[in-house]
Amino acid sequence: MNKDISKTVIKLIVLLLLFIGGVALVIWGWNKLDEPAAIKLNGTSQQTEQPENQVFRIGDTVGVKLPKDTGTMDFTISKQEIINVDPAYNPTGKVLKLVITLVNNSGRVKYESKIADFRLIDNEGNILKKADLPDMPSYDGELNIGKKLTGFIAFEVTGKEKYYKLVFSPSTFPREEVQWRLINK
Repeated sequence: MNKDISKTVIKLIVLLLLFIGGVALVIWGWNKLDEPAAIKLNGTSQQTEQPENQVFRIGDTVGVKLPKDTGTMDFTISKQEIINVDPAYNPTGKVLKLVITLVNNSGRVKYESKIADFRLIDNEGNILKKADLPDMPSYDGELNIGKKLTGFIAFEVTGKEKYYKLVFSPSTFPREEVQWRLINK
């Protein structure tokens, strides 16, 4: 009779452990689905996870994994330059112009890119104002799966900053943030 009781107790313990493990897996899995991740794409189909607070540079293609999605939105900043503009657009007469390409490799039918999702911070921690230039194609727009959008983003600068930090923090998944370090040449 003691053997029957000990078998029953062992079965109950195993069932309890399986239940606790299942609950933990479900909770862990749901949290992972809700957290997007930024990954650096190395030019092939392979993707490697980057440590948190990874800072990217000009030319890096960065994939942002959207919550509950199988693919990534891939961002590449291919060029930065400080251009002289009419002081009517910026009192200092200088604007930092960035060329950004976005490729929708996600599972979403459409992705809406917004200039408002980007902000530029100088080496003293000041958030710099976006510049509206009439002759530059807008970066805003909808993007279907597999399509590419190249546009420009411009910010008012003095040209004296040593470096800038471009931060992408999309409104559609606000817990995600991707940063690029831009050196003022």
